[in-house]
Amino acid sequence: MIRNYRLEYPGEVVFGAGSIEKLTESLRPFNPILLVTGKSATTSGLLPRLEQLLTGHELITVCGVAAEPPLSEVNRGMTNRP
Repeated sequence: MIRNYRLEYPGEVVFGAGSIEKLTESLRPFNPILLVTGKSATTSGLLPRLEQLLTGHELITVCGVAAEPPLSEVNRGMTNRP
């Protein structure tokens, strides 16, 4: 069963050198956080760093997602939630 969720659009996109360290500045104090990454987040070591930065938040992680994923892949990520 898919839980309700909220998507605010347009969202804020922050990128560039040092951006990951500023990640928690943008977070609102509610849970959970859905973290969707491509394959390189795991192979590059970025995923553990993100998980460490997001300690204290309920984190739902879906890794290995292709760019512009089809709806079936989005649904897979939502149904594999804890």
